[in-house]
Amino acid sequence: MEQESLRLLIRGKLAYGLLPHNSIHRIWGGPSHGETCDACDLLVEKREFVMEGISLSDASLAGRPHERRRPLQLHVECFWLWDFERRGDQPGPALPSGH
Repeated sequence: MEQESLRLLIRGKLAYGLLPHNSIHRIWGGPSHGETCDACDLLVEKREFVMEGISLSDASLAGRPHERRRPLQLHVECFWLWDFERRGDQPGPALPSGH
């Protein structure tokens, strides 16, 4: 996917609450087992790495009792762009397209 299209998709998912705005306290990466990327909705091929973590909902960060945890699985490039976009940093350096 072309990088600018991916940025717009991630921004839209952030705006509609489909991707979290908060950071992930623990993230790990490793070989994919065929997961679907939460950012671009494409398959993370078995030859690629996947970044995984558990996101807490905004409600849980506000100290509300019903904490909601959500697994997050992303291509490495999608993870980088999500992290950049959720923080609102501008402009972003170009990354080589990985998928």
